[in-house]
Amino acid sequence: MFVEVDSPLLLPFNAAHAALDAAVADGGLTEESRRAAEEGASFLIRVGPGGSRGFAKQVLVEVLPFECVGRKVVVPLRWRPTGTASRLFPSLEANLTISGDEGSVSLISIVASYQPPLDAVGAGLDRILLSRAARATLTALLREIVAKLNSTARLLASEARS
Repeated sequence: MFVEVDSPLLLPFNAAHAALDAAVADGGLTEESRRAAEEGASFLIRVGPGGSRGFAKQVLVEVLPFECVGRKVVVPLRWRPTGTASRLFPSLEANLTISGDEGSVSLISIVASYQPPLDAVGAGLDRILLSRAARATLTALLREIVAKLNSTARLLASEARS
């Protein structure tokens, strides 16, 4: 199944790209992220329709090497649910994309594919309910990523002034 969400990012592309680099290097894409391993860019985050709080599941997110072409950066992501009930939740592969021109607003989006859990039963549930939960989960995640990038960009700007 596929899902796509996007949002304006009130940062010029260069500031958004620098904030993304710093956020990944610093420990993750959301405020709630924490490193899962000393090596590589793997993080544990909580995701759910309401964001990292409330009904949320911890997932292991692997940030793969990303590319910047012109005014677009594409970050491939994979996530796997963790814990004993992990088979009840989908794994996901996605691209996080930030694009923009020289203006003050960029666009950030997530395009993802996932396989519903529980085979045929999960596919039926996906048509009824899970696809809406997936869209809500990615919308909440994108909102948290935007907040992290904005706070990281402010921190970078204050460090540059010092």
